[in-house]
Amino acid sequence: MNFMQDMTKGSPFKLLLSFSIPLLIGSLFQQFYTMADSIIVGKFVGADALASIGACSSVIYLLFSLFLGLSALVTAAQCAKALPALCTSCWQLLFC
Repeated sequence: MNFMQDMTKGSPFKLLLSFSIPLLIGSLFQQFYTMADSIIVGKFVGADALASIGACSSVIYLLFSLFLGLSALVTAAQCAKALPALCTSCWQLLFC
């Protein structure tokens, strides 16, 4: 399936909404996962394990957001045929 959408033509609100809905759905599922994990661990394992879930959930969300941003960079570079610039951007993002 080859789906290309020109983001320069049309209503900006509609384009941004169609672009952001998958991001919102991904974040919602991440929140549901953290909530289910907290419920299960709090009920069956104990308070110390529940505290570790609370401490790690922000780190997991940070990594989720980082890789989501990297996937947007990869997509943009593939569309622009600029893979060397992508390598430079990813290197700077991760190590600077």
